[in-house]
Amino acid sequence: MVKENKSFTISCKCGETITVGMVDEAVGKKWDIKRSAYSSNPSVEFKSVTEVRCPECAEKERLRKYNSSDIYERLSTDYYQDKPDEFREHAIDSVGLRTHPKADKAYALAYGRGHSGGYSEVLNALQDYADLLLND
Repeated sequence: MVKENKSFTISCKCGETITVGMVDEAVGKKWDIKRSAYSSNPSVEFKSVTEVRCPECAEKERLRKYNSSDIYERLSTDYYQDKPDEFREHAIDSVGLRTHPKADKAYALAYGRGHSGGYSEVLNALQDYADLLLND
């Protein structure tokens, strides 16, 4: 059985286009492809693609998030990779515990609970503890 070889042309909002045979081929060429549902099938149809960015636009978006003051946007980049103290400070501020006397203890517990899953899990755990401390 001969498989039909399909190719697709995808476009970034800036007008840059690329023609590829499968989604993962575009990803391999540094295109940022967001899918509506993950598929392990590399030839997944392009109708499941929800957003496309060319390498230049993807880098601009990464830098925008990296330079953002929003902790959630920074978490989607490598901003905090070598900045654990800055993450700790921003996390405590973002959940409203900056002046709380148990902020350090809450962070230590959150770090213990979530660090194996990354900083986003630490932040989620810290939010849980902040909810307990602030909503007596």
